[in-house]
Amino acid sequence: MGIELRLCGSAGDFVLTNGSRLPSGPFRIEQTSSGRTFLYCERTLPVAISAAFDGLLRATFQGHTAAGHFIRTGGGPSRYVDGPKEFCLVLRNVEVGGTDEHTHFLSLTNLRFPSDRPGSTIFTVSWGGLSIPLRITPRKNYLERIRRLAKTEDVMPTATLRFRAPNLDYSAAGEFVTDICLALSLVQGRKINWIYHATYGPRQIFQHAVFGETVCKADTAQPLCFNPVLRTGVTPALTASGDAVARIKHFREAYDPSNRLINAWLDARTETDYLEGRTLKYVVVIEALTAMTAPIANVSRRIHDKALWK
Repeated sequence: MGIELRLCGSAGDFVLTNGSRLPSGPFRIEQTSSGRTFLYCERTLPVAISAAFDGLLRATFQGHTAAGHFIRTGGGPSRYVDGPKEFCLVLRNVEVGGTDEHTHFLSLTNLRFPSDRPGSTIFTVSWGGLSIPLRITPRKNYLERIRRLAKTEDVMPTATLRFRAPNLDYSAAGEFVTDICLALSLVQGRKINWIYHATYGPRQIFQHAVFGETVCKADTAQPLCFNPVLRTGVTPALTASGDAVARIKHFREAYDPSNRLINAWLDARTETDYLEGRTLKYVVVIEALTAMTAPIANVSRRIHDKALWK
């Protein structure tokens, strides 16, 4: 499992729930190709004592990177490993820098291109009255990443997504990214998500980044899912996701603000689906039966309802 990103700093603090600060000394933050993010710091006695009493699991972390960007974690670490010389904490959320957006860069997981020698795919998406051009590019060593993905059935960054949207604020940009990932997931027949989202200002000056852990599904033999060995399944072009974005946005705003239905539908396409996926299957069957029987019921009612004959 390779390291995708690494940030280092000379000093940071754990902010405990009572507001007090616990210095950590030099630290580094690493994100692996699975999307998991780790914080490494010196194993000092105060840190060890706080960890022993679960203080670190409820704390946040703040510091500055070597480049001077402010870094902070949210939600508290999920767990830690106590080593002989340093602590390793598994982080839930990491943010770096400010929140002004200009040009967006995302590392996408598990996306496959239609050929073994792909180039960049460029298309424009209409979203919220804006026309936003997108560029999806294969990651370096794309084929090696695909072979590893097929072998391990794990999360693997395979592509980058770039777009420029200076008119989108932080919240709207997050919704747009979610809609894009859902559209790509529908087109590809598998969960497509991101593990790293960075933004840059004019002259490509770094502004902000978020590290995110994600969950993806392994390839299956379902007829609607792409099989990398047999090259079977429904495989529309990546550009088809541009047409899906506007419809996903409308559906989310009107019926499904948490995207539970779309996510459940994607889960239902796997062989070992979850409760939401099975429930959605039942809903689809019931709706289909209703659609087929309703016209028959209406005809029968009209025949036997004498009032309708007057």
